[in-house]
Amino acid sequence: MKTAIKEDAVKERLDFARNNILPVMVPILLAEYGKATPPDEKADDACVEKIQERFPFDSILTEERDTVDANITGTNEYQWVIDPLDSTYNYEKQIPLYTISIALKKNGRLESGLVYHPPTDTLYHCQREAGAFMNNALIHVTPISKLGSARVSLVHDMPYENHDMTGLKQKLEQKIRRPEKWACTSLELANVASGLTDGFVKPSDNPWGVSAGLLLVKAAGGKVTSYRKKGSNARIHVASNPFIHDKLCRIVDDYVKA
Repeated sequence: MKTAIKEDAVKERLDFARNNILPVMVPILLAEYGKATPPDEKADDACVEKIQERFPFDSILTEERDTVDANITGTNEYQWVIDPLDSTYNYEKQIPLYTISIALKKNGRLESGLVYHPPTDTLYHCQREAGAFMNNALIHVTPISKLGSARVSLVHDMPYENHDMTGLKQKLEQKIRRPEKWACTSLELANVASGLTDGFVKPSDNPWGVSAGLLLVKAAGGKVTSYRKKGSNARIHVASNPFIHDKLCRIVDDYVKA
């Protein structure tokens, strides 16, 4: 009975995110699209206000509140991890590749997540060990087993935390069929989960941009491994179908140990 109650608490929050949080955030993003100042903070405020009204004892970590003073520390085991606008760059340039990303942790473990793509009204959501869905249809990672046939979202050319990623990018490009560069982390991970692409290898120094997407990949039957290169606070995340995962990991492992 206790387990069922705990599961219901997770589902309750996921449903709340879908039915109560997104409806106040999405109109803000759509209304401000194309204007000079992205509405990150406005969407963030609307989201946080909703959560605090319904779940006043939950912790909240968002991109707009990433400092210790701005964090909202609750008194229970639940923490929301939110990126109110993933890929501000795309949004500013009016490139329709941006999302809202919301994940929920319980005692530090990811339990549920959603990624919403406003331009196409596409919602990806999942609950740990309960499958991943795109607009309520069950999704699954691809069965591609050869790197030479794989489409993989890759690291960029520019340095990341003073680490040159060019060598890693070039090694990966030599092995895969086609690199994908959407410049929207959560959407790239959702693409892996839904089978649009086969893998993802990119660094991240924060949890809000990757948490929901990484859980989506796992829930869709994929695998996730994270690496940290010496001297860096960032993690390089490898997320893919299970058939090419070890091959991608070997390339990243060589880079990290070099």
